[in-house]
Amino acid sequence: MADKHRHPELVAPFGTTFSAPSVAQVGTSSVIAAEGPGASLRFYWQTIGGVPWHPEFVAPFGTTFA
Repeated sequence: MADKHRHPELVAPFGTTFSAPSVAQVGTSSVIAAEGPGASLRFYWQTIGGVPWHPEFVAPFGTTFA
């Protein structure tokens, strides 16, 4: 995220997130958190300048309400 030349990327397939994302830089990685299917919490990370995005399942169904 420190790069001035940002470009759009598809982080997750359509229909997998249901809220506006929260985006941050943590060390040398870009991170995104968003509400997933069934009110779950999804987390995605990518080393800056690297590929691919890595999905993580953070909280189970029925626990996240954005």
